[in-house]
Amino acid sequence: MDTELGMPIINKEPKSGLTDSLSSYTKSILFKVGDTLDASLKKSHKKEQLAEELERTILSRLEKADIIVPEADWVLLNELLDEPLKVIKQEELSTYSTLAEHGLVFVFRRGLEMQVSVPREIQDVMKRLADENTMKEQPVTETQIQEKAPLDENEAALLKMYESTKAIYGAANLTHLTQVWNDHHEVHYSLDDVRAIIETNSK
Repeated sequence: MDTELGMPIINKEPKSGLTDSLSSYTKSILFKVGDTLDASLKKSHKKEQLAEELERTILSRLEKADIIVPEADWVLLNELLDEPLKVIKQEELSTYSTLAEHGLVFVFRRGLEMQVSVPREIQDVMKRLADENTMKEQPVTETQIQEKAPLDENEAALLKMYESTKAIYGAANLTHLTQVWNDHHEVHYSLDDVRAIIETNSK
């Protein structure tokens, strides 16, 4: 394994699974990924155990939209879903550094060719989140526009929370969003309420 521009480069055939990709790292790099994710890893564990623990942490936090990276990196990750094994140039390495630090992508080298890989488990979660939050656009009639009431303070705050989450992660899990809202606000909404507010008022 090599390190270039601060990025770990795996000198092996690309792995499609998350655990296999993580297991291709050295223990020291696994601990660095763990530190980035605030994951508690035991130094006494073998590399394979560390990889399995990190996989659980990464997928759990990704499901909850609880991995914080810049919006540009989420856009980049979503773009990679169309080409989950992509040939890249050395000067492009830094572009993927943040995603790699969080265990979301991996860089493999075969000879002179480098490829960035999105493990299938990451692909599955990202696609599922997108599918869950893809809302069918329906035409709004003039009567509906006239009858549409202005948002109250809580609805406006909920909508802002949705838009912010979507901007950061590229998608927003409405079930998780509803739970987080209800956990922190006196006014509670059902999932159907949340969906209606967003469908009616989201940009």
